[in-house]
Amino acid sequence: MAAGESHRIAYVLPPNTGVTDSISYSRHGDRTSTLLLTIAPLCFLFMLAQLCKNDACKSCRRIRHRRLARIWYDGWHEAHAHILPAELTQLRTLESFRDRLRVNLPNVRVATLLDRPVGFCILKGDELYQLYVSSQSRSSGVATALIADAEARFSESGVETAWLACAIRNERAARFYEKCGWRRMGTMINPTETSQGAFSLEVWRYEKSLI
Repeated sequence: MAAGESHRIAYVLPPNTGVTDSISYSRHGDRTSTLLLTIAPLCFLFMLAQLCKNDACKSCRRIRHRRLARIWYDGWHEAHAHILPAELTQLRTLESFRDRLRVNLPNVRVATLLDRPVGFCILKGDELYQLYVSSQSRSSGVATALIADAEARFSESGVETAWLACAIRNERAARFYEKCGWRRMGTMINPTETSQGAFSLEVWRYEKSLI
């Protein structure tokens, strides 16, 4: 992909089709991939784009980064502040999420609705590293589309088994992953990144075979 280009994916959810969670994925050369996601009875159009440092409008890029960091901050604290150690929660400042977002820019895929970010996903090798959607976009199909896109990207890069870490007692996230076909394999110690270095945390490990 040339510098400055965005790899975009359109998701269309037609209403009243009687089909639930039907996903088809097709490639069109090396330029665009299209995913048709049907979750009756919703209907909207949104885009996924690779977040890129070469965006034409720097002010637009800054606004998008701030919005994504806010989605990450709000989602993390709502899901984790009451179940994870207080010393880790104290390190999860809004600025810390902005810093982590900047570091991971090449691997960030953003879901936008009417040009406004509503969610994102980050991959690291064979790990689904982060997936968050705004509170307003939950149960709308955005998270399902993001994880389907992540799985397609894993497959394209030759990953046979992908994995992710889920906080123990984060039951809502666990139910979502299991609904999407991911299996809980047990627990593991995950060296979680913080501004003070790695924070060792026991988590649920989920995996999904992609072959």
